[in-house]
Amino acid sequence: MNDKWLLSLIILLTSNLFAENSLSRPLVAIILPDVPINSNQASLNRYLQNQLLQLLTSNNLVLANQDKANFFIKINLYDLENRIVVNLQVIDSKDKAIIYSVQRLVFPGLLAEESLNEICQQALSTLLKNQERFTLLGSIEYALVFNSTDEGLKLWMGQGVGRFLLGEITEGRLNAPYFPFELGSTITLIAEKENRWPRNLSIKLTQEPVVATIEPLNVISNQQALLAFSPTRFGIRAGYRYFPLPDKFMIGTDLFFSLHGLLKTNALPVYHQELRFSTGIYLFFPEDHWIRIMAGLASSIYLTVLGLDKGINPFFDYSIEPIWLSFEWNQSFYTVFLELRVPYFLPNSDFFQPGLREFPWITLGGALKW
Repeated sequence: MNDKWLLSLIILLTSNLFAENSLSRPLVAIILPDVPINSNQASLNRYLQNQLLQLLTSNNLVLANQDKANFFIKINLYDLENRIVVNLQVIDSKDKAIIYSVQRLVFPGLLAEESLNEICQQALSTLLKNQERFTLLGSIEYALVFNSTDEGLKLWMGQGVGRFLLGEITEGRLNAPYFPFELGSTITLIAEKENRWPRNLSIKLTQEPVVATIEPLNVISNQQALLAFSPTRFGIRAGYRYFPLPDKFMIGTDLFFSLHGLLKTNALPVYHQELRFSTGIYLFFPEDHWIRIMAGLASSIYLTVLGLDKGINPFFDYSIEPIWLSFEWNQSFYTVFLELRVPYFLPNSDFFQPGLREFPWITLGGALKW
């Protein structure tokens, strides 16, 4: 078991949330220095973490995050000339009492290991002497299993550079390595795949084996092709959106063909062709949320042709949209939307009456994302 694996596992376990109000083995949080440390300090810090992890896990003490822990092991390091001051404290979370504290002045490198080992052993002895008030619930006796259609999806535990790779979906399944997580706890995972938005997963660990199904991750899209129809305008719309900021901010263009008058007796058809330019931004919800709301601005040029003699000149109209709204049902590779528009026709319009529309134009459609 190498140092990198141990460090990753420490960060993994200290990020796990455990079930509230459940009796368990003592929960211990390791509090690392909260200021940047140099390479010598980082080396000593890693060694301390590795030693503490080995001692705690071999003695059935469980690592947890700070708000759930019964005890804190707090580590502080700082330079003093060519040596490093190591300060380690064990704190009882119930009354915030410091039940063990030690400070050592060490040289960086192998010369410090003996002194650091002694510090860790004393911290462990203190914890063991204060664990009698806890009742053992036990740990799970099965390995976690995950199903997903996202081939190659990776599951991580922990945060930042020290996170730990639990495994990868292969042929629709991942049988994770066994680890005796605390029974009744809730573990947090991060699902990732190239060109997809990562997703946080929370799994409650029960007595029975847990088989988790991971829904496909949403593609990180910077382009959309959409097709829609309007029940209020009797027309079809085709468009393209480009996202300079993927799944956040877009610029787009649409062609809208509509036809009026076909369903009216003795009415001549009126053809409208709209060229629309728009910009929009998603609001409120994250990129992979199942519902998304977009708001934006737009302007349009309209060509209108009457179904009369060919001598009739076409009409041209111009509009702006101070705001338009789109409500979307967001899925992995596509989205279904309902869009509301209230265009304002400019005074130089030929066919449409200048001013603001009294009722919104409604468009229903879908878009492919890539």
